[in-house]
Amino acid sequence: MLNARPLLAACAALLLAGPAAALTITPSPVNHTRGGAVPLDADVIVLSIVGSTINFQLTVTTGAITRLDFSFLGSPTLAGPSFNFTSGGSVGGGGIGGTATDFFGTEVQVVFDEQVDAGESSGVISISFQNALASGYQGAITFDNGLALDEVYDVIDAPEPGLLALVAVSLLGVCLLRRR
Repeated sequence: MLNARPLLAACAALLLAGPAAALTITPSPVNHTRGGAVPLDADVIVLSIVGSTINFQLTVTTGAITRLDFSFLGSPTLAGPSFNFTSGGSVGGGGIGGTATDFFGTEVQVVFDEQVDAGESSGVISISFQNALASGYQGAITFDNGLALDEVYDVIDAPEPGLLALVAVSLLGVCLLRRR
């Protein structure tokens, strides 16, 4: 029979050590929908957050987008009012490319090489900030097609699937010990 004590001890040590904090944004996706003369339904999803960089992608369902603006991040909850200013951006990978320009650390403006139409996606939009990202920051995306409208998002801790697996293995170990 399997000796569950070493397995249980290893899982307990990993749980106590804690996983590396993964980050994401909420809401996810960041959606902008409007009707009227210039209808638009577009989503910006986060692909990853690594260090001081967030990788986004734009998908358009209705209408078209030629430009997005990503603002600096601010937080009233992190050590007094704190700000994380932009330090650059780029657009790459598959999808419609573009040029990213940093404006004095207050925003990165992404102008696409051609408009992103309904059913199309942008390339990967990488926005870099001056400091590592942390849960508690808040930013805004302006879906700017002649109508400047901001959609706000929050950087939050992501649910950690590795932690859930460790809990499951630990419970299995406890069950095996109890059967003895």
